[in-house]
Amino acid sequence: MHSLNPSSADLPTLDLLRRLAQCGSLSQSAAQLGISISKASKMLGAARVLFGDKLFIRTNAGMLPTTRMRELEFTIGRVFADLEILLAEPQTLDLSTVRAQLRFAASDHAFAVCLSPILNELSRRAPNVFIRVEPPSAATMEQLRRGDADFLIVQDEQLRLDGGFHSVVLLESEHVLLMREGNPLAARLRAARSAAERLDVLAEVEIIETPVHLPSGLTSPAPASWSAGARSAASIPYFYGAAELALHSDKAMIVTRAFAEVHAAGRGAEVVELDPAPPLWRPKLIWHERTHRDPLCEWMRSCIIASARGRGVSLL
Repeated sequence: MHSLNPSSADLPTLDLLRRLAQCGSLSQSAAQLGISISKASKMLGAARVLFGDKLFIRTNAGMLPTTRMRELEFTIGRVFADLEILLAEPQTLDLSTVRAQLRFAASDHAFAVCLSPILNELSRRAPNVFIRVEPPSAATMEQLRRGDADFLIVQDEQLRLDGGFHSVVLLESEHVLLMREGNPLAARLRAARSAAERLDVLAEVEIIETPVHLPSGLTSPAPASWSAGARSAASIPYFYGAAELALHSDKAMIVTRAFAEVHAAGRGAEVVELDPAPPLWRPKLIWHERTHRDPLCEWMRSCIIASARGRGVSLL
């Protein structure tokens, strides 16, 4: 295992890494930091040595993060989120009297995991703040720029952020197979003694697809493609609706463990591990510079980040 010396890392280098992960361009990242491309290149080279990984791969679509960099992005984002809280000026915001609307772009899956756990606290402390949530779309980024939306919560690997945007990875959660309690295939999957036997059982599983339209203009990967042998039986663009079908039929859905804990706990659900495991879900909270210093939006961000830290898989 590569041994890290914490004193070898510095904030400017970590800042470069997180910006490069966001925009995929070394020149843009250097410009955002006010440094030359040659200096940014040297910093990236030093980071590669420090972490023992290439961190980014140059492609026609820009510099794409490696698996190791995806993991680091989560941890680095938390470091800078803590710094922002530490260095923030004290606010005199009286939440009990604020009348405002906060507008989110998020799928119902992201809403369930990242927003629903804090709604009671929001209602108690800021009773006159109205929450509006709409699905993300190809127009979302422009809405954030114009001020027609305040926050985006999404995992979109193809989305590149320019210098006007901020982001932080909220959490990491593995994917599982969600089925109703008593589904005979759940017991057979757990009892499978070999990979071949498991694939035979998976071939009988009917998967409910849950497509999500992403800001990059793409659609999220089809979950059935993560489970070799399983076949698609339905397509429902609402995770709540798909979960209800899974819990009241012999169909199943691939969903994050975080969603299963929020929506299906105590409702007669079977959660089955997937092997091999699909990629982790790493949603980002994204916002524009326009709202970066807004007291209400700052408070809302801190609530979302604090709540997310109680979920998923921590790398710290």
